[in-house]
Amino acid sequence: MLVALAAAALISPQLGWRAGTPTPVLEGNPRWVELYWKAWENLHAATFEEKEPGPWPPRVFAPEGSISFEQTLTISLYANWGWRAHPAQETLAYVMQGVADEGTAPARFGTAGSSDEAAGLPIAALAAERVFRLSGDREALQRHASGAQKRHGFYRGRYSFPIPPKDEKEKPRVGYRVPLELSSLPFPQEAPGEVSAEAIGLLLQDAAMMAKLYRGLGDSRSAGTSERLADALSTQLRTLWSVEDRRFRSTTEGATERDSIMPLLGGIGGRAPNAREALQGLFDPGRYYRRTLFPTVARTDRSYNGALGTRPLHSYLALRSLIDSGMQRDAGRAGEHILGVFESAAGPGMGLFGAYGPETRTPPEGALPGSLEAGTIAISALIEAVMGIDVDAKAGKVSWFLRRNDRHGLENLRFGDNVVSVVWANGTFEVQCEKPFALELTRDGKKHENRFPAGKSTWTPGAE
Repeated sequence: MLVALAAAALISPQLGWRAGTPTPVLEGNPRWVELYWKAWENLHAATFEEKEPGPWPPRVFAPEGSISFEQTLTISLYANWGWRAHPAQETLAYVMQGVADEGTAPARFGTAGSSDEAAGLPIAALAAERVFRLSGDREALQRHASGAQKRHGFYRGRYSFPIPPKDEKEKPRVGYRVPLELSSLPFPQEAPGEVSAEAIGLLLQDAAMMAKLYRGLGDSRSAGTSERLADALSTQLRTLWSVEDRRFRSTTEGATERDSIMPLLGGIGGRAPNAREALQGLFDPGRYYRRTLFPTVARTDRSYNGALGTRPLHSYLALRSLIDSGMQRDAGRAGEHILGVFESAAGPGMGLFGAYGPETRTPPEGALPGSLEAGTIAISALIEAVMGIDVDAKAGKVSWFLRRNDRHGLENLRFGDNVVSVVWANGTFEVQCEKPFALELTRDGKKHENRFPAGKSTWTPGAE
């Protein structure tokens, strides 16, 4: 019997959302499958269903009675895998339409008297692209891309500032720095420099993902503009590479920019310079390779907190950077490491938390289970990093970086207008699909591709 079937008992069959959610098969790690379903259960509990016509769509993610802009972006990074059963597109479209022309957005919708602005990481384009990969819905992408472009312009404007010329001969220059009110670091940097690697890395991935959004829309002109911007930012980030420290950093008046994970997120989208060399820093025990991967700031930073310094979102983004930079095997091993921590800390109630100690392998004291952010690991890291599976609904293709030997895969995977089950077992793929699709396999450095007709099939790569 498949491990996934045993996990099914954790979810009531009366819950309709389960029928549209892909079922993981992971023979070697059944507890991770349990965590996967628990993350979906937590998300379902935070889903609001409108009984009467109102300002919100009929179904949205609205924990505690309001819709959070930043939390919606985070949720979209894993709810995309169950987009048919969960309101990933609907909630994302709702918050994106709330982005003003100047790029500002309310932190929460539905909270009376709240005037706070959304001030998290620039991942609107990433969230929209990840949803589009599963849905293939261009009309929805158009709505998402409009808000993502406004947010991209907002961050470019807020991250940059003019550098006064030293004399009349010097040309005006532009500096880049993450302002304090937009920083995700534990506390302000003392010397971020005129051109901060943190700011450049975050803008780089956002520009790279905007290019992908435009490609998805068939807008080659706008895609080219975003790609040229990404190339310019990549070139600028390369100038901040320190051969001595083997990391990106700026230096101002003898002071060095802090060592944070943020510049490494520039690998998302696959356009970062020195990507493989820089991302090896994630596996440096003196920096980010701690008992829980990957803390927001390196062990050497004075703001490092061994009891709560690792956030699921930041760890997932680091895994995504590894994957997009061609380091899938490293991402898979790191994903297994992180899920091992989540498993050991979950307890009998399958608790998922919003922070873990990089030194303790446990959540901080007083942390409550049920974190929605943890779904980025329990769901997306499991599928994308550990299993190595990704989807391009527009191309009708499933990509699989195969590195595990146990029976594993996904059943009832819905993308575009197709439903596919594909499981690896004993050297053969067991496939069932409603409509034809292509499976691109990468194994031991070699690529194979096979197209399957509707119905049941098997495929043993290399035996053709």
